[in-house]
Amino acid sequence: MAVFVWQDNYNLGIEIIDEQHKVLVRIINDLDELLKDEFSRDKLKALFTELVDYTKYHFSTEERLMKTRGYDVTQLDAHLKQHHQFVQQIQSLNHDTSTLSRQEAEWVLKYLTNWLINHILKVDKHLVEHLTTQESSLRPQSSPSLQSTLHLAESLYEELGANLDYLREESKHPSPKNADPDQKTLIDQVQRELQEVSSLLKQALSHASSANKKLKLEET
Repeated sequence: MAVFVWQDNYNLGIEIIDEQHKVLVRIINDLDELLKDEFSRDKLKALFTELVDYTKYHFSTEERLMKTRGYDVTQLDAHLKQHHQFVQQIQSLNHDTSTLSRQEAEWVLKYLTNWLINHILKVDKHLVEHLTTQESSLRPQSSPSLQSTLHLAESLYEELGANLDYLREESKHPSPKNADPDQKTLIDQVQRELQEVSSLLKQALSHASSANKKLKLEET
């Protein structure tokens, strides 16, 4: 049985975050499988490297959502601090994999599992509640300003770049499986982001067109 069994109460209701959490859970379960089988420090280092890279990518997604959707500055700083400390901790452990014993690796596994569960159920849940409340409050209002639309589009472009870089690196080390579910999830996410960027650019063009018409009317 996997050390980290995904439960319904871990679903936060925002697909992009839930899917990325499941990838992190999969990596932790892969680490558990490694410790149950023949212990290999090379495989351990590879898993830690994957965990570091994907954790950074996941945190960048959460941070983009927080920064573009008006998350409270104090709570944002606290959330970013947790992200930074966790990445530093994993990177430090990754440097020590050459000397890490099986027993120490098992302790790390418990630490990762407990940290992620706590982060999902407490910190990320609070973030999602904010995003959901804000989204509901914005529905009856007018469309966002040109500046906010462009800002969100720019943020999505940055995340798209990170996603494509991650896929590019993954393509250099093809999975032995016929279809890597993590890679498929990321491809699906890239497609959704492309659609969202396209929609945002259409909004921006509409804003610009309206502003241009208004300017011409004022000049006549």
